[in-house]
Amino acid sequence: MIAIDIDSSLKRRPKNISKAALGSNVKFSCTARSYPKATYVWYKDGSAVSQTVRRIITETGELVISELRASDVGQYHCIAQNYLGYAKSTFAKLHIDECK
Repeated sequence: MIAIDIDSSLKRRPKNISKAALGSNVKFSCTARSYPKATYVWYKDGSAVSQTVRRIITETGELVISELRASDVGQYHCIAQNYLGYAKSTFAKLHIDECK
């Protein structure tokens, strides 16, 4: 059996979200091609994002934040990893659209 390392370039990278409204739901996507299957860890402003009722990290690498709050604003990135290595995404910024 041949094991293939994580592709150093991610298949899908998170994008900036600048039109989010307070109370809305947002989703960042991050996907790597890998074997064995990668797991995903998301970071906000350099600290790991904990899964809560409002913050969910899916098996496919998506970070879903529901009921957006001002405290969710910041820079996000993900790391896709398996026992062979890891790949780090670029940063994506989350902004609140204050126009009503």
